[in-house]
Amino acid sequence: MRIGLFSDIHSNYHALEAVLADMQNRGVDRLVCLGDLTLKGPLPKECVDRVRELGCPVVLGNADAAYDPNLHPVKFPVRNQSQEAALADFDRHLEALSAADQEWLRSFPLTYSESVDGVRLDFFHAAPHHYYVLMMPWAANEELERLRLSNETRASAFGHCHRPFVRTVVGRMVVNAGSVGIPFDGDPRPSYAVVDVEAGAMAVEIVRVAYDAEAAIRTAISVGMKGWELFAHTARTGLFPG
Repeated sequence: MRIGLFSDIHSNYHALEAVLADMQNRGVDRLVCLGDLTLKGPLPKECVDRVRELGCPVVLGNADAAYDPNLHPVKFPVRNQSQEAALADFDRHLEALSAADQEWLRSFPLTYSESVDGVRLDFFHAAPHHYYVLMMPWAANEELERLRLSNETRASAFGHCHRPFVRTVVGRMVVNAGSVGIPFDGDPRPSYAVVDVEAGAMAVEIVRVAYDAEAAIRTAISVGMKGWELFAHTARTGLFPG
């Protein structure tokens, strides 16, 4: 079984289509989306429709939970330029997405698990207990060891930090799929993870995909995306915009 894991699309439809095409070319059997479909990018409706069309499991990210009226970004302090831009563009996202779209986004479960050939896999956006916990590639083993839902877990997969990595901690794999839409690790190419499970054995690969970032930037400008300059910076550099 070959499972494709993708996360943090952030309304970047051009990057999403490139990743989905690459997964199809690699013979991926199943897909799991690790959350954050929208915000901080130009085309929220297109991304929501495309992921819903896939019919794959999706877990709740902080950007998905933002469509709960009690959790709208306006209710929280802005900590950086990226959050400031997302807040400025939030009304455009609300207008682009129907009430049914917004309900679907905020209805995702916090976690999802399945067993494949006797291998238990856990999926969540940032951590099993919350979608807004930042686990970086250099996190201590003790922190990563807690990223599981069961003692039987063989691999845990998540996103949120926009930096892909694979670590082995106490005999378990910890997989971060990185970001489809706006990577922050210095490589602007979209990333995703492939997990191969066969006869109880498991292998994981991080995949990077080329796409037309300039087309995505032109789209951001043409749709009137507020904060498009920050989106363009990250799309070109793969660096956090500050």
